[in-house]
Amino acid sequence: MELTLTCTRSHEYVRYAVEGQASLKNFAALLLVVAEDLGQYEDSYVLLDLRAVQGRLTSAEQALLGEMGATRLPFLAKMASLVPPQEITRNSERKAREKGLRVRVFVSETEAIAWLTKPRSRPADTTI
Repeated sequence: MELTLTCTRSHEYVRYAVEGQASLKNFAALLLVVAEDLGQYEDSYVLLDLRAVQGRLTSAEQALLGEMGATRLPFLAKMASLVPPQEITRNSERKAREKGLRVRVFVSETEAIAWLTKPRSRPADTTI
């Protein structure tokens, strides 16, 4: 079974709701579709809802998925992933962040959206 993707665009971010069976092959294909879609519309803030995905990747597959995400989505300003509480490992998040992708994993959609839409703080002016 492949993953199905439902996309909803707002003026602040793009929400992808994902359903189906977890596998590295399925997630790799998903990343290609998401990268193509985002590139077409020049979106840079993403909420990836994985709460309806069945199954689980191994720790090594999760790390590889994080690396693949960073490689295929380097243009993103921020990405928030939503997962069920029992599925949080932070393996893919850790690897993606090491590779430069600003990503965080959440169990609360409210917290994910708040983080995703919070403006970046700017450094204070410095007098020289």
